[in-house]
This record gives sequence, C-alpha cells and structure tokens, in this order.
Amino acid sequence: MLGNVSHFLLIIAAALGSIIGNSLFRSGLSKTGVESLGLDYLAKNLLSVVLQPLVFAGFVVYSISAVLWLRVLTAEPLNRAYPVLMGFVILFLIASSIIFLREPLTLTKISGMALIILGTFLVFIRM
Repeated sequence: MLGNVSHFLLIIAAALGSIIGNSLFRSGLSKTGVESLGLDYLAKNLLSVVLQPLVFAGFVVYSISAVLWLRVLTAEPLNRAYPVLMGFVILFLIASSIIFLREPLTLTKISGMALIILGTFLVFIRM
C-alpha cells in the first residue's frame, strides 16, 4: 500500500499537472501556427515557441507537477507509485476530452475507465 493519503494526493496533483501542462503546450503550439516542430524550425524559433504564453505556462505547470512527482518518489517505490500516476493521467485525459473537447462518452470509455479505477485501487491497496 502507498505510504499515506498525502502521497496519494500528491500523485493525483502530479497527474493533473501533467494533463494541464500538456494541454497548455498543445494550445500554445496551435496559437503559433506551427503544424510540425521540426529540428530546423526549432533551431531558428526555439525562443519564440518557448516564450509563447501558453507554452510557457505549460512549462511552469509541468515543472510543478514534476517536483510533486519527485516528492512522491522520495517516499514511495516506483513500482507502486507509477501505475497509480498513469491510471490517473489516463482518467483525467479521458475526462478532460469529454468535458472540454466535447468528445462522446461511450460505453467503451466508461468500461475502460472503470477498469482503470479498479486497477489503480488494487495497486494502491494491495502492493
């Protein structure tokens, strides 16, 4: 079992930060008008891409998420914490795509989310 509830909450916060950070990256990149970040484009425009406000905010949020994750790793074994993190990342990604992108909620998604919740619970309780 994961050490305590605060570690579990830190994992949830790290997962949320990962999803929010990546969403900000994606939104910011779409505002730059860039369809592909090839190495040649990055070599010439790295600073303007990084300083795009949403991309920059993504780096800030993602960095905070990484610090929270590092805190978890100081207290929990990776083989226990990582499956829980990934379970929440997937759940939050599906939920945000349904809420913000208006993707349909299908029986397949509901079933998959239920299995992820069950698996995450089993890792949290039994390991």
